[in-house]
Amino acid sequence: IATSSTLLLVLAIGRRTGLRDRLLVAESTGTANLGMAIPFLRRVALLTLVAQAIGATILAADHVRRGSDVVGAAWWGLFHAAAAWNNAGFDLTGGFQSLVPYNRDPIVLGTLAALVILGGLGYAIVADVRARGRWNRLALETKMVIGGTLVLLGGGTLFFAFAEWNNPATLGGLPPAARLLNAAFLSVTPRTAGFNSVDTGALLPQTLLIVIGLMCVGGASGSTAGGIKINSVGVLLVAIASVARGAPSASAFGRRIPHVVV
Repeated sequence: IATSSTLLLVLAIGRRTGLRDRLLVAESTGTANLGMAIPFLRRVALLTLVAQAIGATILAADHVRRGSDVVGAAWWGLFHAAAAWNNAGFDLTGGFQSLVPYNRDPIVLGTLAALVILGGLGYAIVADVRARGRWNRLALETKMVIGGTLVLLGGGTLFFAFAEWNNPATLGGLPPAARLLNAAFLSVTPRTAGFNSVDTGALLPQTLLIVIGLMCVGGASGSTAGGIKINSVGVLLVAIASVARGAPSASAFGRRIPHVVV
């Protein structure tokens, strides 16, 4: 709310920002430099609008292909693109179906998954990847967030596919390719988007346990996702491993993590 209201004042009304405005923006976005708070906010807004516009266009076009009218398709695409980017998977379908009617549509599930992941990474991580490009030049936090995200997504997909493959109420009733697609989507949405493409109430207990774990971790700090954050879990695991090795300080990817961060 603080970020959005400040953005409205700056961009729409043109009001000059005071120290209080910049402090609010810096605190809500994790920006250390107060002088860069408003430019940073503009870049966050630009990325948000561009990502949601691209996602909404793809979703709307797919809905038109399904036979929907243009206005209805545009609204459906815009609503779901915004919900996915902001990790807020509201259900317009009704009957607790969410995206179950689209569980054989890779365009819908793939687009929404991409928006959820990017929103869950946050602007700072996306900007660092865009600016530095190569893995060895990325910031330590970026490496930990991306590495943790890949582990959670890959591990979750494999576990869900293995556990639910023959469950007729979830993945078992789908073709093999759709089973993998939905297993991957199921590993994306608990962190913490809320969409579901299979019946959540029919998931096996062991699957629900992993879902709860993914919900607990969530996304990255400064992102639209909830949870205790990948950054926190990554630092915790690195610290535990360093203690087990008898190392004087925690380190990851050849970089030392300051004790105050731990």
